[in-house]
Amino acid sequence: MSLSKRVALVTGAGSPIGIGFATARLLAQQGARVAITSTTSRIEDRAKELADRGAEVFAKVADLTSREQTEHLLKEVLRHYSRIDILVNNAGMIQVDGASTRRFLLISSPRSSGTTVSLST
Repeated sequence: MSLSKRVALVTGAGSPIGIGFATARLLAQQGARVAITSTTSRIEDRAKELADRGAEVFAKVADLTSREQTEHLLKEVLRHYSRIDILVNNAGMIQVDGASTRRFLLISSPRSSGTTVSLST
C-alpha cells in the first residue's frame, strides 16, 4: 500500500524503541510525509533518524495536555504540509487520583482533507 503524498501526524513518537516512532517509521517507509511530536526535544533525534532514511519529516515538541500547545502543533503541521490525512494518537494518558486530566479536542479544517482531527488534551 502506497501512502505517497499522504501526511501522517504521529503523537508520542519520542522514544527510539516506542510504538509511536515505529509507526512513524513504517508510515514513512510506505511513502507518507510524517509529522512527529513528543513532549521533549528528543523528537529532533527521531526526526533526524527518519530523514537519514530518506523520509520527509517535520518534528515539533508539544505537550498535548496543553490545549494551546495542541492547537499550535496542528497549526504548524498544517502550515508545513497544508493537510493531515492520517492521525496516530499515541500520546500517553495521565491520571491524577484516578481521573483523566485529558479531554478531547476536535479541530476541523478544510485543509485536513475534510476530516476532523481529534487529539486528546
